Amino acid sequence: FSPNVLFRPLYQEVVLPNLAYVGGGAEIAYWLQLKAAFESFNVVFPVLVLRNSALWIPEKIQKKWEKLGLSKEDYLADIEAIRKKMIVQNENATIPDFTMLKNHMTQDIEQVTKWVDTLDPTLVPSVRATLQKQLNEWDNWEQKFHKILKKKHTEHIDRATGIIHRLYPEGILQERYLNFSFIYRKKGSKMFDELIEAFDPFQFEFSIFQY
Repeated sequence: FSPNVLFRPLYQEVVLPNLAYVGGGAEIAYWLQLKAAFESFNVVFPVLVLRNSALWIPEKIQKKWEKLGLSKEDYLADIEAIRKKMIVQNENATIPDFTMLKNHMTQDIEQVTKWVDTLDPTLVPSVRATLQKQLNEWDNWEQKFHKILKKKHTEHIDRATGIIHRLYPEGILQERYLNFSFIYRKKGSKMFDELIEAFDPFQFEFSIFQY
């Protein structure tokens, strides 16, 4: 018996206390929301241990991924970060450093502002407002340039996006969508051997395998 979904962890720890609770990312986040409830009822909050997780990637997909200039670490990045990386990889030599440009602009205006302050302090707010207006304009132009670059590299970006959607069906972790039998059908008992060899309960790493 349990009062409801919110009090279930608290209830189970009163009935059968645990030293630690091992769970996935969503489960750990769920437990963290209830820490104050444990404190309120003076019940010991167990140590939360993030379990090992894995992503299985077909060999063909891995080759396509590498051909796009992406690494295994990029499998864990969000789509927007991957888009930016692909644009930078292809345009790095020609893309202006807008951050440096705006920093130089700010420094130059600051020198002018100091001089204006000695001339007529009442003009300083106007000078600073002009600088902010220019910075805002450059931000707008940077966004426009980025849209043009995304359109220019649409084909490669779409390929990378398609792979991500395949590896994270419906936007969730593969392990929460596919039954283990899908990989077992292709790998056989070697699947378990690879998992046992790679997993370390206290390393908290996300492992990537190939089949």
